[in-house]
Amino acid sequence: EGGLYIAYIRNEQSAISPAGIYLRRRDTTWSEARQLYTTRYFRGLTAEEAHLTLTADVGGVVYAGWDDPRLGRSVLLRSTDSGATWSEPLPLGDEQVTASRVRVLLGPEGQTLLLWQDARAACAFYQQLSPDGGVTWGERERVLTELACGQALSTRRATTGEVFLVAGEGTSRLSLAAWDGGRWSEIQALAFDFEDPVLAQRVYLDQLRLLLLNGRLVVAGQGQNREVWFLE
Repeated sequence: EGGLYIAYIRNEQSAISPAGIYLRRRDTTWSEARQLYTTRYFRGLTAEEAHLTLTADVGGVVYAGWDDPRLGRSVLLRSTDSGATWSEPLPLGDEQVTASRVRVLLGPEGQTLLLWQDARAACAFYQQLSPDGGVTWGERERVLTELACGQALSTRRATTGEVFLVAGEGTSRLSLAAWDGGRWSEIQALAFDFEDPVLAQRVYLDQLRLLLLNGRLVVAGQGQNREVWFLE
């Protein structure tokens, strides 16, 4: 809708602003902070432990997900009116699987993907699909079995609807997978080294970042002498 959302966790408790999750929206100006979820168990929580995520589609549906320290699992909130009202918190997983590090991805043709890790497994990713904007969710399915856990994940979405999942940004090696609406691609490992045509020496790129630009995948990285290189 052309606006901007920010979700954040307050980990200090006070009578005026209890510990919890807050949301602000910017159109022409910033809105007042809105409490989405409050709990004293957020006191002392660090950013590395929270795994807070926020996703919004063009129809005004907004998803907020995080790892709840008291429940020991991921929780999902959903709004259908651009953040004005919210559903009840939905704990994820079941008796067999403990969901953690949830994230919501927007796929092609109105698909919504719920992707999370099993906190009790060494490394296991699961996915649930919704065809109706989060009203109903399909059965969980094990996916991305070759992807290593413990990495920071980010997503990119093409104008045609494909979703790209990226792991390893900020390092010298990226892992990339694409969702086309029906399945995930095989994971591609991306690392870049080449001959500098001017200095006639080998360049090994680090601090890699990936983005979508005019329908192309673009990577920027830094060489040993701190020069920045750009590949597409």
